[in-house]
Amino acid sequence: KLGLEAYYDENGKIQTRNIHTSANDFDDFLEMLYCEKKISNKIIYVINVFIFLLGAILFILLKNYGFFCAAILFVTFSEKIFNFINFSISVKSKNSEDHSLGKFHSAEHMVCNAYEKLKRIPTLDEAKKYSRFHKRCGSKITISNFFFIIALTCCFPFLFLSAKYLILLVIVALIFYANNNFNILRVLQILITNKATEKELLLAIDGIKAFEI
Repeated sequence: KLGLEAYYDENGKIQTRNIHTSANDFDDFLEMLYCEKKISNKIIYVINVFIFLLGAILFILLKNYGFFCAAILFVTFSEKIFNFINFSISVKSKNSEDHSLGKFHSAEHMVCNAYEKLKRIPTLDEAKKYSRFHKRCGSKITISNFFFIIALTCCFPFLFLSAKYLILLVIVALIFYANNNFNILRVLQILITNKATEKELLLAIDGIKAFEI
């Protein structure tokens, strides 16, 4: 795919250029991204072992297969879970190099929202009025998967108690479906965006100008 990149050069001037991009896969992006503030692999390993043992112990004590299934599910998808958590920690930490990435991400959303609403290039003041959450953000599937895994993990113990708790699984599945199609969980983009300043918004506006051309 052909994309467009807007950036500040070494002199602080805004530049734009065409770039070739692969399919928008936020999970792959998280795997390759360097996160300065992140959970160490040792801590992740310890958490995984603890969750697995906790699930096994609760299964033995309570005779509920759900706890063991929940533990297996969490450990199986823990890499995706912790990749997302690592990224969020790094973006939210003001001392991290990735903090500014959250600002630029937010500015991109705000300017795109303004552009789509106004049907023209927005001014700086106009862009400031729009939401930093966008319905077609590349993180949509990643956030949806994160929610689905965590919610399903919490549901499993109930599913093995009584068939009536299948309603929980239906609710989780409906939210998962609705988010993938309508991005109803886009408020969770707050985890990967930061409040944009004029610097980031001006860059995004120049980017949308070049995009329109």
